[in-house]
Amino acid sequence: MDENTSKRPNPVKLGDKVRIGKVWYTIGFSSAFDFNKALMRYKDRSDIPDDELISLTDATGYPYEFKLSIVWDAVLAQQAKK
Repeated sequence: MDENTSKRPNPVKLGDKVRIGKVWYTIGFSSAFDFNKALMRYKDRSDIPDDELISLTDATGYPYEFKLSIVWDAVLAQQAKK
């Protein structure tokens, strides 16, 4: 079990940025709502189903879908840097 499975990120807000790979993505309104709702539903990362997706936008405004577990890890890493 890696160390991120037992840690939980804090809630996100509209406009928060998260880095996945080498690209920064912005959390939009519906994505922030979906992510924060997932924080209430899942105790930790290992509870997240593999098929649950969340949409983020890049700097041009183009939407991309990612697995919620990947975004969970990215948000956790970003919040650890603050």
